[in-house]
Amino acid sequence: MLLSRDQGACFGVGVSFYGTRMDPALASTIRVPVLFISGDSDPLCAVSFLKDIEKRIGEGSEVVVFEGRGHGFAHNPSSPEEDEDAEKAFTIMRNWLHEGTLLSYPLQRRNSTIKGD
Repeated sequence: MLLSRDQGACFGVGVSFYGTRMDPALASTIRVPVLFISGDSDPLCAVSFLKDIEKRIGEGSEVVVFEGRGHGFAHNPSSPEEDEDAEKAFTIMRNWLHEGTLLSYPLQRRNSTIKGD
């Protein structure tokens, strides 16, 4: 989770790509909305796990799922289609971070699925 381990810092929003190494028991201690970006073919993190974490965190968090994409698709695209989805994922993240620093809570909750080509 982006910057989640910085102690003593205050963050307005968080971002998690691919959702590995998350402890569901700690989700209720997160006090800011978190954007989760993952592929529905990720063998290391099921979409259902991310949606459970999203519910535990509460209002404002969002899960964005890219259909047909596996673990690491945005950071290591292996095809032109994955490269296009990587650009979309980073744009979504950039907008999330931008909106999170400008808007007051609660952020509108949106569950999204992005269809692959």
